[in-house]
Amino acid sequence: MRILFFALIGMVAFEAFVPWQEVLDRWMAGKSLVIQRDVTFWQEGREKLALDLVRPRAAGLFPAVIFVHGGGWRVEGNAFRSEIFSAAKHGYVAARIHYRLLDMENGHATHQFPTQLADLRSAIKWIRANAAELCVDENRIALVGMSAGGQLALLAGFREGADPAENASIKAIVNFYGPTDLLDGYVRHQASRALLETFLDGTPEEVPNQYLEASPVNFVSKDNPPVLTLHGEDDTTVPVQQAQLLDERMRAVGASHTLVVLPGETHGFTREGARQAHRLMYEFLDRNLHHNGLPDRRGEAAEVRTAQGDFLKAQSTSN
Repeated sequence: MRILFFALIGMVAFEAFVPWQEVLDRWMAGKSLVIQRDVTFWQEGREKLALDLVRPRAAGLFPAVIFVHGGGWRVEGNAFRSEIFSAAKHGYVAARIHYRLLDMENGHATHQFPTQLADLRSAIKWIRANAAELCVDENRIALVGMSAGGQLALLAGFREGADPAENASIKAIVNFYGPTDLLDGYVRHQASRALLETFLDGTPEEVPNQYLEASPVNFVSKDNPPVLTLHGEDDTTVPVQQAQLLDERMRAVGASHTLVVLPGETHGFTREGARQAHRLMYEFLDRNLHHNGLPDRRGEAAEVRTAQGDFLKAQSTSN
């Protein structure tokens, strides 16, 4: 009876949660935004991937921002769950994507690299294919990635896929403390070795091409879209040298790269660091994606507070 009682309580709690999530969504969206949850953008057999999308409730086409969470390619984390509302209020169609996570099954790794990159490319391709329905200007798309998501965003924006037009639509990239040179990370950062060996299916000696293919610094060219990198000076998970390597390589070829190193910040920003990062991100996106001046910034203070909480939540899970 006791087990049955707690089972019933759990069922009631679960049923109660779903409407409250919808209520919260409606409250955050107000009358100015449209929300689409769990929209499938890729499916193969029983596997499928979805995204959450928020856009302005207005006529016309808007630039799009695709947010890519971190979590060491293994866990999803909380990054950007509420940021898509903030981005939509800044005048963007904002999507937060899911991608297949690195996992272990019967002692063997599944969904190793480049699975996650392929998933991000699938999301970009799906958004471009459905641009008119989503109110997206398919020629104005930006990628924003945190940590492992930063590495994926940089690769997707830098590497040419089978369809060059897919990459040509990427007009800007924001990289929050993402790894940029995985070989350098393996050599210099011993704590990362086990993860990298699993993610890339071996050591640099065993699979050198995997380390090359997974490192954004190896795909830098003068034709890369503009990049903003935000990195904490005291980051011990992804050392700031990773950001500096990218900066040196992009400057050497004449590509546009803005590196902002935040003093005293680690892997996951404090409230003040998050406030600065939020402001710099939207200044950068506005410059590169909005054709006719800046969007309406009324209510921005409230959105900054929302974003601060979002970044702080990501501290424990981003990697």
